[in-house]
Amino acid sequence: MNTVFPLVAALAALAAGCGNEVVGANPTASSTGTSAGGGGAGGSKQAAGPGGGGTSTGGGGGTFTDCTAPDGLAICGGPANCGCDYCADQKLAKGAVSVCINDALAKYKFVADSCHLAPDGAICLDLVNTGDFLSAPFSFGVLYENAGFASKARYADLGLWTGKPIPAPGSCPTESGFTLCGPNCGGCPSNRVCTGRSPRHPHGVCVPSDAKFCPCEASFGCFSFVVEPETQKLADSYGYCLEANECKALAASLPGGGKCVMP
Repeated sequence: MNTVFPLVAALAALAAGCGNEVVGANPTASSTGTSAGGGGAGGSKQAAGPGGGGTSTGGGGGTFTDCTAPDGLAICGGPANCGCDYCADQKLAKGAVSVCINDALAKYKFVADSCHLAPDGAICLDLVNTGDFLSAPFSFGVLYENAGFASKARYADLGLWTGKPIPAPGSCPTESGFTLCGPNCGGCPSNRVCTGRSPRHPHGVCVPSDAKFCPCEASFGCFSFVVEPETQKLADSYGYCLEANECKALAASLPGGGKCVMP
């Protein structure tokens, strides 16, 4: 998958200017952030996905405008012709949508990383209209959906964006052969990344931080999350090479479903 170098460079410059503050996957704010992305047409909209009294990722609710989220994130383009100082897609076609690179976005150190290893709480977004899905904050899914571009958003398991919040289960099942992570499951070892939590997969999976894309070498299996049939091919293309036993255990027992293809 391609890395969007101009976007990374711009984010790095912003991060340097604001002290590289790192916050959770979905920071909340009381402000509507209406100045973050330029003038939006029409009135404000209630959050389509976040909320739930802190029981889901992106909790806290808030009001979205056509162009901005309560946490200060913003989009450019779209039907409201949203504007900002720096649009991630510098060749944005008329009517298309992308994200604004601003101080609010610079707080997320994972933005522009491949969704091959989207961190817990993040979603996947085709944020510069190349077909490559990159890690992005949850609020962008709501903004893209409100702008009519839900097809360019996916959850971290690469499942279709529905606007549902990312769940925070009250308990963690005991599984054998792999490690679950996320709310009430705990984090991952330093050499692993928690990924995949979504409405379909309520618990994340600890995946090696150096996991390779498929196809895999002998003794490794290609693991991917089971998602809707129409987007399964995309999910498979972002699969992980895992040791055979772990891959097979996930396919057999992961809540929400997984698949393992051996070479």
